[in-house]
Amino acid sequence: MEAIQEELQQVPNPNEVVLLESKEQERLLRISLQICGTIVESLPTARCAPQCKKTVQALLCRNLTVKSTTFLNAISSRRISLQNEIVTGFHVSMSEIFVPGSTSKASIVELIREGLVVLRKVRV
Repeated sequence: MEAIQEELQQVPNPNEVVLLESKEQERLLRISLQICGTIVESLPTARCAPQCKKTVQALLCRNLTVKSTTFLNAISSRRISLQNEIVTGFHVSMSEIFVPGSTSKASIVELIREGLVVLRKVRV
């Protein structure tokens, strides 16, 4: 049981993971906008069309925002699905415990370990 508790402590809070991923997406967006400005300024047409830089930045920003939103929605959807799978597995294991002679403590511990492995895979 202690080993399982130690493994549970290593699984990060899903809200912290999403926050870190969101901050990383924001940082990458800022970098790409800086690079975009540098590239646009170096183009010969930049002197003729001062709005080009703003247009390109707006398009890049919109595309990155859409991708970021899609990414965060996919993460959220997968987490909900994973939570449902874990809850279902927990209910099944609990119902088996109360059926005489069906499941041992070792198989319950194994089920919990498998759930932790799945959580780690989702985190990565």
